[in-house]
Amino acid sequence: MTKTNVKIYYCPEDYFISQLPKGSISLSGLLDEIDYESRQHTHKITQSGETMDTTPKPIREIKNMSISSAEFFRLSDSGLNGFKSILSSMKISNIFAQNPPESILKIFKESKKYNLKIERYEYKAFDINHLEQFKKHFDDKILGQKNVKDALSRGLYKTAKGYNNKKPLTVLFYGPTGVGKTETAKFIAEIIGQELFRKQFSMYQNNSFSDYLFGASHTSSSFAKDLLDRQSNVILLDEFDKANNLFYSAFYQLFDEGLFVDKNYSVDMSNTLIVCTSNYSSPQEIRQHLGEPLSSRFSAFIKYAPLDQAAKTTIIKQKINEIYESYPEGIRQSIDKNEIEQRFISTLYKSSNVREITAYIEQIMSSSILASVEEKSDNGNTSLPETAEPI
Repeated sequence: MTKTNVKIYYCPEDYFISQLPKGSISLSGLLDEIDYESRQHTHKITQSGETMDTTPKPIREIKNMSISSAEFFRLSDSGLNGFKSILSSMKISNIFAQNPPESILKIFKESKKYNLKIERYEYKAFDINHLEQFKKHFDDKILGQKNVKDALSRGLYKTAKGYNNKKPLTVLFYGPTGVGKTETAKFIAEIIGQELFRKQFSMYQNNSFSDYLFGASHTSSSFAKDLLDRQSNVILLDEFDKANNLFYSAFYQLFDEGLFVDKNYSVDMSNTLIVCTSNYSSPQEIRQHLGEPLSSRFSAFIKYAPLDQAAKTTIIKQKINEIYESYPEGIRQSIDKNEIEQRFISTLYKSSNVREITAYIEQIMSSSILASVEEKSDNGNTSLPETAEPI
């Protein structure tokens, strides 16, 4: 008996596509062809009134068939039976599958018809060169948080040297909002050259979060499936303190062993950096709210301090210049950048974080543009500067 070669990839979509042989037919494409051919068949009505398909049905031979993660996601329970029918009725030389659920993996494992191979994508690891880049550029990216740089460097050093035995480095950032917690995770992903994987836990406040975390049908969104499809080994669980404590147990094995399992998928999270952000004010508050079983599984709690005057002044100058340079030349001529800078610095006490500072700068600069336009209108010139665009 000739066996079908099955290669399963647990990987991001772009890597899976790069591994497919030219001319591979997707499962969706094959189903479309089967549907089209079924409508071309000749039928005969028998004496008893029954309809009989008289079209010959040669065994279809397929060299290479691919099945993506998205196609498995769309495959309903009835569609799963159809998939089994395709496998049994066709001669397929090679099957390439991306992130299949356990129900599909079981089909390939339990049948002697298949030669099964599994490949797990190796994400780019954080190394010593990345650590050097982190320490060199941190102060330019994240202002006013030197203690964070020192504390996080110690943990990243262990990861870079492989001292964690492939376990995740799991850290909890805590402190006021808008002081650089999320930006730090983005910065680390940027250093490695990967797209940050981010989940906003404040968005999950209903009963559906249980299905998302622990798994329901393979056709439903799930945390495990999203992890399998991720582009990065830098994981940001934003506003982790907003998650219901009923779901904390879902993270025990992930934080301990680097393995996340639900009813449909098993995800290897070796060598990941998992950053959880929160607005807790102290380690005592963290332990009180998260409880010992979860809080003890973090590698470190890292405190973010409120922005001091020096950090705010630097941020103001940077943000004003960024926004100013983004405007066309004609718009820039209508803005007194130095006046705006001084005006804002004099009201520093009103702003406590980067988001507030940025929003206020944009508001002031927009007001300056509007005032300039109104002044020109009063003088009989109702047009914006020649190179300006509508705001």
